[in-house]
Amino acid sequence: MKRSLKAATNFVDTVEDGLTRISSNPVIHRNEYKNYFELNLQKYPFTIIYTVEESLQLVVIVAIYHQKREPLNKYR
Repeated sequence: MKRSLKAATNFVDTVEDGLTRISSNPVIHRNEYKNYFELNLQKYPFTIIYTVEESLQLVVIVAIYHQKREPLNKYR
């Protein structure tokens, strides 16, 4: 199966945009479970899951999770 280079590039651009939004204000997004935050990507069925280490001023990306997968496993 042939993959689209443009689709892949657009996906990477969307992830980078999401990471930029997270880094500018990490605690503005949904806090769904314990200390995990979520940002749903636009146009793609993926969610960036991350935590914030406030003492280190650090954002840790835990996963880029497909929304069709088992939701109970997304925080493992």
